[in-house]
Amino acid sequence: LVQRYTTDRSLVRRAVQQVAPAGTSAQEEKGDRADQLLARRRELEGQSDTAAARAATGSGAVLAQNASELGQRESELRLIQTELNMIRAFDNLDRDHKGHDTALALLEVIQTLADYPGRKTIVFFSEGLPVSPVLSARLDFVIDAANRANVTTYAVDAHGLRAKSTLNTVSKEMQ
Repeated sequence: LVQRYTTDRSLVRRAVQQVAPAGTSAQEEKGDRADQLLARRRELEGQSDTAAARAATGSGAVLAQNASELGQRESELRLIQTELNMIRAFDNLDRDHKGHDTALALLEVIQTLADYPGRKTIVFFSEGLPVSPVLSARLDFVIDAANRANVTTYAVDAHGLRAKSTLNTVSKEMQ
């Protein structure tokens, strides 16, 4: 809790100034690691294609060497795919967890504001609210509670200017 409920604008301004922005370095590092893994996977797949072409024209010794290299590449490809799957699974779990926690926190604030008469306002600073199908019903409940309590919520994107486009990430995953 940074500031208790108040109508004193100077206290609200001071509370907003105290809030430190959350860093996104871990998220960026995870994205960079996924990019590295995807690039390495493409490289290994290209090497496998080249090795297959060489094997078609090679002798017994070349075939044995290619088979060994193919096995190593295949093992590395499987490890890369496992790590990529782990990153995606953790992102899904993390998104659901954050969304659930955020919905719970908003509901708690709305319920405490319900005791006060008149129209109330929440200014919600967030870097995004992940909504999954599981969380959708929970958020509908939060919206209904806010309507009953006469609470209006304004969302402010606290992430700020993004240096990387999420479209690039989606495009890379599709490739």
